Amino acid sequence: MNNNPLVAILITGSFRTFDKCLPTIYDNIISKNNSIVFFLIEGVWGPRIIWDNINKFNINIGWVMSSESYRDHNFNMIVEMIKNSDRKSLNKESFEKALTQPNNTVNWPSFGPNFIYNTSGSILQWYHLWLIWQRVLIYERDNNVKFDSVIKIRTDCLIGKPIIVPTDNNFSLSSINPILKDLDINNLLSINNCHGEPNSSNDNKITLDIIDNNINDKIISFGVDIVIMASRNVFKVISNMVFYYGIYDSDCVIPFNSENCFHQFCVNNNIVHYTIIDKNFPLYTKDVNDKDKYIMIILRNH
Repeated sequence: MNNNPLVAILITGSFRTFDKCLPTIYDNIISKNNSIVFFLIEGVWGPRIIWDNINKFNINIGWVMSSESYRDHNFNMIVEMIKNSDRKSLNKESFEKALTQPNNTVNWPSFGPNFIYNTSGSILQWYHLWLIWQRVLIYERDNNVKFDSVIKIRTDCLIGKPIIVPTDNNFSLSSINPILKDLDINNLLSINNCHGEPNSSNDNKITLDIIDNNINDKIISFGVDIVIMASRNVFKVISNMVFYYGIYDSDCVIPFNSENCFHQFCVNNNIVHYTIIDKNFPLYTKDVNDKDKYIMIILRNH
């Protein structure tokens, strides 16, 4: 057991509300772990504004990447590969199936492909992760160190409670008792099947005394793919997710979204994925003070 594991914290995404979210990320994650932080930030604000925000805090920086857009040549080549490889959750039938979801108002067969490939961050966020992971590897090589654990966070995510990696590197539900102790456990779900479609069985309830120490490959996430925690050995597998987007189908009505593609990637790589979601979780807010209501929530500025 390492009583002070070295944690790589990866903060990736568009600038958006990064300036408002970083204080909560610092207070509840960065400062609570023995961490080196790696940033990849996309947007038109430029390096100076990004650094002005980072320099407000005492952060051990591993790397800072910034660009107006990461939809570059390599990203476009990956998207073309995905488009042309007949992936199960991205085929015509998958988009047609999305029409059957309750109260659907979207013509998914016509809207869906362009949304996934061109306008949303569904694939792009995993490209961000792959890019910044290369910098983690460079940092390890240049500094002759190896991280024990990794936490990945969106740039626009408010963090409302301390998130600390387990000292034994065992990412089981029981290891995150400190995170859940002040929350109403009955209002949380551990979804082991399809994102957004938990069934009514007790299998989806969080059981804090679960015995799973014989399983080495585990991930704990919040909001499925918004905050992800895992050991380094598991995270090096996750880092390649962008190349596998859409390969694995699920029985869900919307199998092509990022959440489902990520969860099915875990399942098909024998990684046990515990995701913590509040039943009443609104996903987005415009109020910074909502951080006090949830473990994490995405902050929008409009």
